[in-house]
Amino acid sequence: MTDVHQEEEQDVFVVPTSFAQQSMWLENELDPGQATYHVVAAVRLAGALDRDALERGLNTVVARHEALHTVFELDDDGPVQVIGPAPVLTVGVTDVDPAAAEAAVAAEVRVPFDLERGPLVRLALLRTAPEEHIAVLTMHHIVTDGLSSAIFVAELAACYVAYHEGREPELPPLPIQYADFAVWQRENLTGAKLAALEEYWKGSLAGAPALTLATDRPHPAVPSAEGATHVFAVPAALVGEVEAFARAERVTAFMVFLTAFDVLLARYSGQRDITVVSPMAGRVRPEVENLIGFFVNPLLLRVDLDDALPARELLARVRATCAGAYEHQEFPFELALEILRAERGAPAGTPQAQAMLVLQNQPPVDLRAAGLAFEPLRADTRTAGYELALDLEPDGTGAYRAFLEYSRDLFDEATAKEMADAFVDVLAGIVADPAAPVDLAAVREPPRQRTVEPQPEPVAAEVAYRAPETPIEIELQEVFGELLSAGRVGMDDDFFVLGGDSLSLIQLRNRIRERFGVEFRVRDLTTRVDIATLAPMVLRRMLEQDPDASVKENP
Repeated sequence: MTDVHQEEEQDVFVVPTSFAQQSMWLENELDPGQATYHVVAAVRLAGALDRDALERGLNTVVARHEALHTVFELDDDGPVQVIGPAPVLTVGVTDVDPAAAEAAVAAEVRVPFDLERGPLVRLALLRTAPEEHIAVLTMHHIVTDGLSSAIFVAELAACYVAYHEGREPELPPLPIQYADFAVWQRENLTGAKLAALEEYWKGSLAGAPALTLATDRPHPAVPSAEGATHVFAVPAALVGEVEAFARAERVTAFMVFLTAFDVLLARYSGQRDITVVSPMAGRVRPEVENLIGFFVNPLLLRVDLDDALPARELLARVRATCAGAYEHQEFPFELALEILRAERGAPAGTPQAQAMLVLQNQPPVDLRAAGLAFEPLRADTRTAGYELALDLEPDGTGAYRAFLEYSRDLFDEATAKEMADAFVDVLAGIVADPAAPVDLAAVREPPRQRTVEPQPEPVAAEVAYRAPETPIEIELQEVFGELLSAGRVGMDDDFFVLGGDSLSLIQLRNRIRERFGVEFRVRDLTTRVDIATLAPMVLRRMLEQDPDASVKENP
């Protein structure tokens, strides 16, 4: 491994996180334990199952990929990967009524991970009949992604066959491990290269508004992350027309789907400036082709839609947007989101992307191993990472299965179905008559409270300095100064105005825990963060634990 710190007594390696891992770690700290951060591969197994071979195969794959025996801690500069010995995992078997299988899978998927203790991968078997099982492989997104899950399943199947037949599996050697990639990324994305990428994305995202979809209910003050999925189909005949149209226009099928999705979002928002998230594999080096890890790097694809614009011209705009984004795809997604956050003057930790489009371009694989038939299943986490996310995947017949995931805080199932039908109609209209103007007429009016144009933030008046006086206030002043490299910090100086961000906010929470022995959720610290607000909160928590703390605070 490259450029790592090793704690020799425990045979543990400590290395920097990749940019994607750091962002995921921050998200998990802000909203811990959410199944939104889980990557799931569920497979129905038919046939006599060799559980010992499966368990040995699981541990072989986990031991082979260091990302799968990595946990995460916070040091002075931020989160780090801590790579220790591979754990020995067991595969539990639970008998489940077939009618309750879907709910059992969802329950298994929602069991939270502990990023500091690990392990961050597990495999469970749900037995629905003597020779029928559902294998549920769940990993935290911080150590994997969609392609990595496919690699895991393929290697697990190969190991299963080998161990079942009494031989050692033959897997290709791994030239590097994920930690090497993370170090390389940190060293590569610096200086002039990072500055050039940042300049492009600042220009691309300048003035990009938040998407204000017409929802069935207002946005709650505290989102629940509860989601649901509406499943529908894009018929094979329409897919064939999309692919023929794409070839004629020298674009990809994805660009045609994105054009239709942009139109759908314009109709349900009344906006003409639409930004959609779409993931890229992020495997920019050939050495990582067969490696398990968190490589995916989503891109922010922004398109301006004009009224009466022909579909062919709109597609040309989409193509230009995608081409520019692909050329600059190495820029970390979390840094692009930070550009949006700063552009909009939004608080740290506020979601900046509302809609995502994913196109899977790999046809389903018919797997058979040692008498077992594998049938991939789509596990519904019943969560939503975005307000709307459309996932399209080929079904092997020429059609596409489509999964419209939506936030249950905002939308009803009937609305999701309405949107799905509208998407298919828009797609059909685009390929049927590319010269016709695209209809952007609003289907619904967005909620009144969401249509107000953002106003420039007023310039804050200088706050008169108030010096800390009590022991807690003075200690908090020291903590603010250490974290933010600030000089004189007054009682009313805002943590974020002084230069704080999501990472330093988490460090503040941890310093308060160390100094005062009290615990806060990060969400408790995302509104007004200054010494005047924090000191009584800290004292209150101390009093709950030790009534004599008031005497210590006010001698």
